[in-house]
Amino acid sequence: MNPARAPLVAVMLSLALHVPTVARASGYEVAPQSASAGGTAHAGVARDDDPACAWLNPAATADGAGWRLGIGLVLAAPRVHARALDGTWTAQTQSPLSTPPHLYASFARHRWAAGLALLVPFGSSIAWPSGWPGRFESLEGQLRFVRAAPFLAWRWGPVAVAGGPHLDAGSLRIARALDFVDAEGGVLVLLGGWGLGAHAAVHWRAAGRLHLGARLTTRTVLRLRGQADFEAPEEFAGRTPDQDATARWTLPDRLLVGMRWTARPRLHVLGELAVTNWTVHERVAIDFAHTATPDAVQPAEWTASVAVRAGVELSLAAWTLRAGGSFDVSPAPPRTLAPSSPDSHRASAAVGVGWRQGGWRADAFYEHVRLLGARATGGENLLARYDGHAHVLGVSIGWSSDADSTRTAPGTTHTHRPRPFRRPYAAARSLEPVAEVENEPVSETDSESDSEPDPEADT
Repeated sequence: MNPARAPLVAVMLSLALHVPTVARASGYEVAPQSASAGGTAHAGVARDDDPACAWLNPAATADGAGWRLGIGLVLAAPRVHARALDGTWTAQTQSPLSTPPHLYASFARHRWAAGLALLVPFGSSIAWPSGWPGRFESLEGQLRFVRAAPFLAWRWGPVAVAGGPHLDAGSLRIARALDFVDAEGGVLVLLGGWGLGAHAAVHWRAAGRLHLGARLTTRTVLRLRGQADFEAPEEFAGRTPDQDATARWTLPDRLLVGMRWTARPRLHVLGELAVTNWTVHERVAIDFAHTATPDAVQPAEWTASVAVRAGVELSLAAWTLRAGGSFDVSPAPPRTLAPSSPDSHRASAAVGVGWRQGGWRADAFYEHVRLLGARATGGENLLARYDGHAHVLGVSIGWSSDADSTRTAPGTTHTHRPRPFRRPYAAARSLEPVAEVENEPVSETDSESDSEPDPEADT
């Protein structure tokens, strides 16, 4: 590892181990990354008036508006229910309240901008009761990935582009019971690692009332290393000692496209389509160092998924009201659905409010997420139906050094206006000589006729 990068990776790994998360969108994506976008069900890739644009669409920050700083927190209370297909048992998760944070900073001058986003783009947390029927498949599962994404942006007239690398540090925690026929044991696996990827974005002010945006993030491959702690009867202790373990984890590619349209002077309509390449999640494989310990392999075989998000914003002087809804398609097929990741199609409804004064702003949103339910039909997995819900609350505060850019103009919520784009040019001038006009002497008679009125003119 590069010695200059080691301290940053250590800090991010520490964050990944201690920041609780919850999967809100399909798979284990964490969609809430901005309180203002949260009020429109996270439709945000075409925004240009939010400090969170450092992540939502960094190209939109290239507008000459100076410093933008934002920090926020998301509180999520999820609950997943499981019921046996034959109706013999039921169970529900005991997941604690999760609090994924995000931090954004950017600086724009003339046609360029630079910034950094620090966030939790992927993660999940689930905990089942200790004695439930699926304990041999899953008791606890936690994924936590912290991302640092610096960027540079440049604007050409109405079009701006941005890009940069991103550094992901993550941790994986798995706990499950082990069946030794006449006795039970358990295993706790804790792994951590890091990887690099890249991201790019474009923002286009297509017309005075229409803005378009897109963002692409590439996959990140992480090599996770750590420890596996076993609890086993004495006669099996030789085959299951505490030992090192490794795993390979791939975060998916993602593409988002969206628009923001000013339907009325005070009304904005936002829409977004997100495509996530979950095909990279083929299986979860834990490789144990001891040759006598069998490796743990759980098939996933996820497919690409699509999410549709839409919302509206209404500006009322210093206040902004928001509402929106979304639908996420699950990437998990029924044949591999397992209690460690009981995913299903999801629908959500959100409301939000924002306030701005001078260079300061504050935003908040509430969202109700409904897991529509899915049946596990694979013969090797627990045969059950999973559904559930989550209550999500987000808050954020932001500041801009360009106070004029954060004052809402009457009848609009579009605040950040780009500096005029000027092309160097040479004014065309005629090279022909200008004809000189001789100054003829003015006679005294002419002078008097010009200065004194004719008395007969009135008659």
